[in-house]
Amino acid sequence: MNKVRALVVAFALAVTPVVIGAAPAQARSATVTAGEIPPGYTLVGGYFLGRSWCHNEGRAGVANGSWTDYICEDKLVGLPGGMYLLHTSLWVKR
Repeated sequence: MNKVRALVVAFALAVTPVVIGAAPAQARSATVTAGEIPPGYTLVGGYFLGRSWCHNEGRAGVANGSWTDYICEDKLVGLPGGMYLLHTSLWVKR
């Protein structure tokens, strides 16, 4: 029971800064759940260890002109033993 509680607390701490933090300066950049990517976006990368890393990469690409907008897509990936991993992918609009 303590392991489950610790996992829930760790997940909540990882997600909280994204929920209460300031939105990115770019126009439409967002975090979406799986399957909500609008047309015109291309998958650039994934396996980020958190949303903030994805958003940092997305903002950097907008700032240096590599793309005009980005979206970070979250998926829960099932692992053996009933555990889940949050997988975040970076989609960009060029």
